[in-house]
Amino acid sequence: RQGIVIYSIILAVGQFFFVISTYVVRTSEGFGKFLMISSRFILGVGGESLSVTESAFVANWFKGKEISLALGVDICVSKLATAVNDALQPEFYDLARYHLSLGFWFGFILCVLSFCCVLIVVTMDEDSEETPIAEAIVEKEEEIEPQVILKDIRNLPKSFWLLTGSAALI
Repeated sequence: RQGIVIYSIILAVGQFFFVISTYVVRTSEGFGKFLMISSRFILGVGGESLSVTESAFVANWFKGKEISLALGVDICVSKLATAVNDALQPEFYDLARYHLSLGFWFGFILCVLSFCCVLIVVTMDEDSEETPIAEAIVEKEEEIEPQVILKDIRNLPKSFWLLTGSAALI
């Protein structure tokens, strides 16, 4: 739990300094480029580590056949968010009159929102220790013959969607 909080903070800090570097590079090219590369490194470490911890959370909450669907949806939403970013970044660039900062500030806001989702998920995970979600799913799986029905995506717990949304915001 501490890891997911720490990594989401590292991610937001890396994005913040990357945004700042877009302004610094105008006045001090050498230091600005160093700050830009360093902040992207920090952002990458936080983002990739956060992805691993998210997968660990999903693995704790889902057991059996549900885990593959849950991990697949999590990865799919993350890739979808990347595609949306690729489509929106040129629009932000035009809106900011040919400067990248607006799109990067929007990314920082999404990192902060992602951090808020992480706090909610951690709270929900702490509360679920009394009645583990994974045990409830395994018990449910034993009662009913397992079938794959795409409509079941609607029945995934709120914690899964918050975690997936957090990945999408990154």
